[in-house]
Order: sequence, then structure tokens, then C-alpha cells
Amino acid sequence: MTITPGGLQVVLGERPERLDATHVRLEHAPRASEIALYRNGVRQAAGEDYVVSGDAVTLLFEWDPVNDLVVVDYWR
Repeated sequence: MTITPGGLQVVLGERPERLDATHVRLEHAPRASEIALYRNGVRQAAGEDYVVSGDAVTLLFEWDPVNDLVVVDYWR
């Protein structure tokens, strides 16, 4: 879902594209530090659990696509 308040867009509940067990790609690049990544409903910590570079996210955990659900909220 995308919401557009005042020209900014908020993307809620995006399921990122899985590239491999530790790399995903977002549909759009988020604004710096304006991202919340959730694994199985638990918010993960930037820098401890993931690192963002443009629209690419490096997960600092292995994502098991069978047992893990990863969703992202962000401003763009």
C-alpha cells in the first residue's frame, strides 16, 4: 500500500524481492533512515539486523522463505 501525504510517499507492508538468503531488493529506494523492516512481525534494528544501500537491503540474518515473512515500511 502506498500513501501520499504532502507529496511524500509512504510504502506500507512491501514484501521485498528475495535475491538470495541475505539480499533483497525494494521496489523503490527509501529516504535515508526512513525504513522499518519486520521479520515475522518483529521490527529489526538497522545496522544490527540489516543494512540499506539505495533499493538494496543486506540482511544480517538468513531469510528462510518457507518459515520467515519479511515486510518493509518506508518513506520515499
